Amino acid sequence: MDDLERITPQSPEDQADILFDLVSDALREHRESRATKADLRAALIRADDTFQKLHDWITEGKPLPDPWRRKFTPVEK
Repeated sequence: MDDLERITPQSPEDQADILFDLVSDALREHRESRATKADLRAALIRADDTFQKLHDWITEGKPLPDPWRRKFTPVEK
């Protein structure tokens, strides 16, 4: 289990940030190593799984992660 997965979110915003960080961590995994194809494939599968969780979170109308919240400007109707 990843350290981020052990954190108990205190708010929906915290949960969004944790999901975002999990995706980021998975994408950074092995970037500076001589990983095998199997290791790289496993890292991409992990990144895809965590991105899907973040995608589901956002499409359910829950808060965006902080890096995206700071840039978000609502569209006027």
